[in-house]
Amino acid sequence: MEDEALESLRTEVKDNTVRTSKYTWWNFLPINLFQQLSKAANLYFILITVLQTIKVVSITNGDPTMLPPLVLVIVISMCKDAFEDYNRHVEDGLENSALCTRYNRKTHHFEKVRWGEVEIGDFIKVD
Repeated sequence: MEDEALESLRTEVKDNTVRTSKYTWWNFLPINLFQQLSKAANLYFILITVLQTIKVVSITNGDPTMLPPLVLVIVISMCKDAFEDYNRHVEDGLENSALCTRYNRKTHHFEKVRWGEVEIGDFIKVD
């Protein structure tokens, strides 16, 4: 009876893997671009760039001269975020693949397993 309850609980709950990285390969560009464009300083420079394209109010004759520095700052920030997130992803992999000692109820012995394989109801030996 107890094993059935544990099995039903295990199917409802996610696994034990650690994931601290914010992005995946598929969502990096839209999420990070949204975060970059929601910063107050970047919004200010976007507004200045838009105003520079209006010849009536522009002192640059309609040329968006603030656009190249803004794009450079955003690209550098995105590269920094990608590098930091990649490092978090690598650390997550190391943590998930580290070994721990789990009690196996079927064989009544302790066994070495990876932290990502630990499930609800497992007994872990702490050294």
